[in-house]
Amino acid sequence: LHYDNQFSNAVNEYDAPKIKNPSQNISIKRSGEFFAVEQRRLTDLSADTIFLHMESMRVKQYKWIIKCLHMKKQGRQAWLIDKYTGIHTVLDLSSESNTYSFDVVNLPASYASDRFMIVFKQPTRPPLAITGITALRNADMSISVNWNVENETSVKEYELQRGTDGLGFTVIDVLNEIN
Repeated sequence: LHYDNQFSNAVNEYDAPKIKNPSQNISIKRSGEFFAVEQRRLTDLSADTIFLHMESMRVKQYKWIIKCLHMKKQGRQAWLIDKYTGIHTVLDLSSESNTYSFDVVNLPASYASDRFMIVFKQPTRPPLAITGITALRNADMSISVNWNVENETSVKEYELQRGTDGLGFTVIDVLNEIN
């Protein structure tokens, strides 16, 4: 996918349809069509989603390498979203080396054609900033977590989660906004 202000968001001769092969296939899905190459207007990137499409994936480990060249803009953010694991990986928009390893196992959600997407957002207000966080073990062996934030606007609640492996997390409490 190539973003530049000289391109149109309409499908045209600069976009290359995906020609499927008998093995594994990766493409960009847009308006029901599949592309190997697609070009879009950069100025429309403030709220865009790239739907990645996979077919005929084998049971094995794969790795996405996502190059974000000339995409950095104040406040612009992007995430690779893995719907199977629920992991949202922040992409560095000035990096050629965003990598994400993933496994395809013998479960339908693992090899679902719509498992991945890249979401771009351009916030209209300053992002929430965590300015301090502490976690202390209490005498009864429970844990107390305290944090401070700045720019807490439009925050409905906070989810406190616990995890043991850095991949899977369980919600253990939901708290109202601080301010």
